[in-house]
Amino acid sequence: MALAAPHHSSSSRVLPQHRPFSSTRLVPTTTTTSSSSRTTATPAASSDGINPLQALQKELGMQSNQLDAELKERVEKAIAKLGFRVTVGQVAAAAGVKLSQAEQALKALAYDSLGNLEVSTAGEVVYAFERDFVGKIRQRSWLQRLRPLWKRAVNVGSYVARVAFGTALVVSALLVWLAVIAITSSRDDNRRDSGYGGYGGRGFVFFDPTDFLLIWDPRYGRHSRQRVDSGQNMTFVEAVFSFVFGDGDPNMGFEERRWRALGAHIQRLGGVLSAEEMAPFLDPPSLGRSVRRGSEKYEDESFVLPALIRFNGEPFVDDEGRLLYKFPDLQVVASTPSVRLTASEAKVPLEREWKFSEASPGQQAGALLLGVVNVVGVITLSTMLADPISKLALYRQGLGFVLGLLPALQAYAAGFFALPALRLFVDGRRNAAIDDRNDNRLEAVSLLQSGDPDLAAKSASARKLGSTRIIGRQDIVYTTDKGTEEQVNAQEADEFDRRLGVNRRSLPASGESRRIDDVFGRREQRVQQQQREAEKIDVDWGDRGNSSSSSKRGAAERRSRQRDDDWDRLDRW
Repeated sequence: MALAAPHHSSSSRVLPQHRPFSSTRLVPTTTTTSSSSRTTATPAASSDGINPLQALQKELGMQSNQLDAELKERVEKAIAKLGFRVTVGQVAAAAGVKLSQAEQALKALAYDSLGNLEVSTAGEVVYAFERDFVGKIRQRSWLQRLRPLWKRAVNVGSYVARVAFGTALVVSALLVWLAVIAITSSRDDNRRDSGYGGYGGRGFVFFDPTDFLLIWDPRYGRHSRQRVDSGQNMTFVEAVFSFVFGDGDPNMGFEERRWRALGAHIQRLGGVLSAEEMAPFLDPPSLGRSVRRGSEKYEDESFVLPALIRFNGEPFVDDEGRLLYKFPDLQVVASTPSVRLTASEAKVPLEREWKFSEASPGQQAGALLLGVVNVVGVITLSTMLADPISKLALYRQGLGFVLGLLPALQAYAAGFFALPALRLFVDGRRNAAIDDRNDNRLEAVSLLQSGDPDLAAKSASARKLGSTRIIGRQDIVYTTDKGTEEQVNAQEADEFDRRLGVNRRSLPASGESRRIDDVFGRREQRVQQQQREAEKIDVDWGDRGNSSSSSKRGAAERRSRQRDDDWDRLDRW
């Protein structure tokens, strides 16, 4: 939805227009009256059943369906936190997303929820949403209603995969040792020449693998990393998966947290700050053993580029030659105060190290012991199956399917220890890099707290040049919530008052059907002026002759007509 900001000029005015995002969107119809104008979707033809083609066209026309699910969710939460009346810069800072992403999401959500757009005198756009805008979008789209269910299904499927992997270890160990015992028992029977081919009552113990399924958690539906962060304990089969594959990225939400913290930091400082003030939130280089003298403490400030790209910042030099950075889009807000960060979010975000496993030491020891039992069993079974008689024994005992599973069992046993060993090496390198980045961030915090006079002067200069502009209702010159004709008349009246030096807002409100000159009382002035002219003409008629009075009356009438023409020209202007 593109919107052209109105421009006041004595020669031309550019009026805002509505345009759909793409050709696949249902073209909205706009009804304009003297009082209000609303944009509504053209209703589809009524039918008893659901038209699949129309339903598909409707889903394709929903702009929010084209957004990334995570981006859409973060922007929706930011809109709610900011009070449902936001600017692009506010949402970008509150959601920790790029300005281009925030603008794209706001346009899509405003278009699908029939939100209102407000334009200020400076051409800044404010997006206004209703409190239930998320529910309205979901009511219009089947995909939006099914998305939470799909997310739940993905989480459950992920859990089932982890549990199945852990259960596979138990099943693998059972199958392998069952096969080993069966082959050993068959060899003993052959040596005794008993010809007994079954297990009978020889003291063989049968294990029911389904007993191990009792430790499943069918109510599980959250990501393992989220469960670990929330302090929930693992089941044993989850511990097996954790031992082999780990528990996911411990810094899964780090990027969002640090960009949200940096956006709030920039807004709190008025949109102008130095590289040293952004360093704790970015990836700065090490300052070295000794801090440089002067205002620029970092020899290379290229580490601020990600922030400049994300929030549309621009470098500039102040009067003293100090390099500062300005973020104009984050200086414009629709309301105050902005989003309040929690105590943990307000801190300098630091990365967490990768742990080998979040399972308890006892669970890890159990998984390791069971893995060793399984590996020993696989090696033993593989050695025994080199004898063709052992294969025949498995078939006789009803375990012939183990021969087909043997390659998978061997790969599982090898991977059970190979993958953790590889993770130990990779995680060690990752943690070394994380420690270096965290040390550099903490070093930047110490620099800001050191009280360096050059850095203090640089920060003071940035505070003087920073500012925050709040777009209030009085600054709005156009909104999609009202009719275009009504707003054009109001803009012309305001411009006319500005030239005459009259404050229109201090005058009493008037009816809708009255003309602009009635609002300012010009008709009454005109009538009073005409009455005064008529009184002068009557006096002249009584005191002078007919020829003289006719001449005077003609001059008065010409002056009256000239004055009326002047008023008409002003009205037409």
